[in-house]
Amino acid sequence: MLPEQLYVLALCGLILVAGISFVVYRRQQKIIRQLVQQKLSVVDKVQRLERLNQTKDMLFMLISHDLRSPVIRLKQQLHALTADREPPESIWEKISQLEEQVNQLATMITNLLDWSVVQQNGLPTTTQAVDLAVIVAEALADVSGQLSHKQIKLIDQVSESTWVVADRYQLVCILRNLIGNAIKFTPSNGYIRLFTKATAEARLALTIKDTGIGMDADQVSRLLSDPVIRPGTAGERGIGLGLQLCREFLGSDPDALQVLSRPGKGTSVIIRLRTSARPLS
Repeated sequence: MLPEQLYVLALCGLILVAGISFVVYRRQQKIIRQLVQQKLSVVDKVQRLERLNQTKDMLFMLISHDLRSPVIRLKQQLHALTADREPPESIWEKISQLEEQVNQLATMITNLLDWSVVQQNGLPTTTQAVDLAVIVAEALADVSGQLSHKQIKLIDQVSESTWVVADRYQLVCILRNLIGNAIKFTPSNGYIRLFTKATAEARLALTIKDTGIGMDADQVSRLLSDPVIRPGTAGERGIGLGLQLCREFLGSDPDALQVLSRPGKGTSVIIRLRTSARPLS
C-alpha cells in the first residue's frame, strides 16, 4: 500500500475515532446534565419536605395548645352552667363567653383546614366578577358575634355594586381574617372602618382601619414572614395563619397587601383588587 493511501487511512481512522469520541462525549455530557438536574430536583424536593415537616411540627405544637385551651375552657363553662344555680344575668354572661370561645375556635379550625389544603395541593381558584359589598356583608356575618362581644362599632362604607374580580370563597376568607384581626387588637368600644378608593390601572384599594393597639415598625416588617403571636386586647388567642392565608390567596404581587400601623394609633390594612364591570344578568 502506498504511503499516501496509508496516510489517508490513518487520517480517516483518526477522524472516525474523533467522531466517535465526540458523540460519546456529548452523550456523557447529556447524561451528566440529566444527573445534575435530577440531583437538583431531589435536593429541591428534600428541602420542600423539610419545610413541610417544619411547618407540620409548628402546627402540631400550636394546635396542641391553642385548640386544647379553648376546648378546656368550653368544658369548664358548660360544667359551671349545668352545676351552678346562679341568677339569669350570670348565666347569660357565661353563655356570651362560650359564644366568643366557639367563634374563636371555629375561625382557628377553618384557617387550619384552609392552610393544610393550600400547602398540600392548593385551593382551586375560580375568579369571577363579584359584588364587594355582598362579600363584605358575608364576612361581617361571620364576625358579628365578636363585634358584639367587644362592643366594637363597625363602619361599613363599601358602596353597593362595587364589582371586583376575585375568587368568592378566598375573598370572604381574606376579609374575615383581616376584620377578625382588627377586632382582636381593638379594645372594647373602639371602631373599625371599611372603605374603598379607586386607584390606577383598574384597581381598587379596600382599607380595613381600626383604632386598636397598633404595631411598631419591626412588628410590621415581620408580619408576613415571622409574625410575633400576640394575644388580643381581651386575651384572644391565635396561631398566626390568618395573614399568611391572605398573602397566599392574594398571590405574588407585593403591593396586593399593605399594612400601615403605629403603636397606640391603630392599624390600616389595604388590599388591592382588580375592578370589573357589572356582569350581565
